[in-house]
Amino acid sequence: SCLTCLMHQINHLLRATAAATVVLPAVSLLWKPVNPGNKMWDTWPYFQPDHPTVPFYLGYLSSCDASCGGATGGAWNGVGAALSMDGVHWADTGVVIHKDEGAVWLGSGSVLQTSNGTYVMNFSEEYDCEGKSGKQGDGCQSIFFATTTDLEEGWRRVPFQPPPANDPNVFKYGKGYRVGGRWDCIATVPKPGAPGLFYGYWTATPDAGVGAGVGQTVDQSGMHWEALPPITTGFPSGEVGSVVVHEGRYFMLFGGGHLYTSTNPIADFVIDPHVPEFNADGYGVAFTRLWNTAAGENDSVMVSHQWVVRPDIYLAPLKQGRVGTDGTMRATYWSGNEQLKGEPISLSPATEPIESMLASECSSNSTHWSAPTVGEQGRPISTGNMCMAQFGGVVRLTDCKDSSLLFTARTDGRLVDTQSGLCLGLSPGAVPALIKCTANTTVWDTTDGMIEFVTKNPLQPDALWLFDSSIDLGRNSGAKSSGNASLQCQEGGICTQKAIGPRKTALSLSGGSYLAFEWN
Repeated sequence: SCLTCLMHQINHLLRATAAATVVLPAVSLLWKPVNPGNKMWDTWPYFQPDHPTVPFYLGYLSSCDASCGGATGGAWNGVGAALSMDGVHWADTGVVIHKDEGAVWLGSGSVLQTSNGTYVMNFSEEYDCEGKSGKQGDGCQSIFFATTTDLEEGWRRVPFQPPPANDPNVFKYGKGYRVGGRWDCIATVPKPGAPGLFYGYWTATPDAGVGAGVGQTVDQSGMHWEALPPITTGFPSGEVGSVVVHEGRYFMLFGGGHLYTSTNPIADFVIDPHVPEFNADGYGVAFTRLWNTAAGENDSVMVSHQWVVRPDIYLAPLKQGRVGTDGTMRATYWSGNEQLKGEPISLSPATEPIESMLASECSSNSTHWSAPTVGEQGRPISTGNMCMAQFGGVVRLTDCKDSSLLFTARTDGRLVDTQSGLCLGLSPGAVPALIKCTANTTVWDTTDGMIEFVTKNPLQPDALWLFDSSIDLGRNSGAKSSGNASLQCQEGGICTQKAIGPRKTALSLSGGSYLAFEWN
């Protein structure tokens, strides 16, 4: 969750600020295609920050009905696209590549730019790899390509002879990989020392049954590939998210957002020792991918993923990948998301609690608590013009107004908030709070116009009672019990009960306030 954390931060600001200016989003944090008939799944951004009109491009796997045109069979039948100037506000262009009529379904991919400026997109399709008449859907995948010189103008599929023809414009299973297994979604990085050539990493089924596909382009076209021996050591089976290179190190996301690293682009990847679950699938997160910007390997690494809120799939806000001093890459906040903020709005000042109320602060000689008795309708618990209200889960004193809590008194000594049904109790720090009513909930005595804490166990002689340090007990033996033998109190609030009187005793504090105890 990145969205949940943001909501918690906004709520915290709203509660904690008495008078503040809060900046709210001008647009939705999450993006999905405009056409309700166009459902999205995998996403693959392409970043070229210096481009004057399309610095941010998004391809997405589409399952669209007849409203998008093209073939509609299969679970996923096209590639959609969206354009953005800031990576936050996206303009949906709809489906830009349709599934081939002879394919069962279409799978996701990525975009690269060749040395002559042509953009190349790869994507997979499922075909009958044996070419048997009338047979489709036997699980065979091949990787296909489309090109454009202008991302705003759309794509042209590269012509091909469908499998099982050995067309060089179709990237088919290589040596060391299982025919009929996974074979899709090439993520690319530039090949060091070879301008215009690329290494690629894709989801595959090696003969060993586990690992990732890896290969390289064999020319400057960006669409003719050679499969290299798969990366298998230390790998489970799973999908390749993507690979980026940063200062000579390669970072791969594999198996639903798990991070692997290597200094060798085609081998020796190991699970990251610090953050193995970089941004693992679950809790709404799906298919996290890393992307180098087009500016070069040492510039920003961007992070993308889907956000699953059934029945819809969204593009989550982009993040930035940063490498820490420990050599591990982590997903961090991307400053571009500041563009989500709209114009500031002013909030009316909130009334802050005037006084913090502890259980030991009961009353003074001149002011008594007013509390409901058994049988009365719900009303506030107050002292003078100060009433109990709730702030951040804690009950405090503030000006009496409409937000004051209303309580009823039960015959068992519990005070119940009429709105929530919760009881007035004591938190571990002896601070009043609304808690669930149980047999152990605090019991109060309100019969004499004061509110007193009642305990089931009698005070024992020579017991030490430690009160909150904010209570001023005076120095040495300045505190007295009400109608009983004196209490010997030390500085700091530690008092020794020297004698037990009747079944009820009250500890007098400086200023006339007291804490009363009663037992059954």
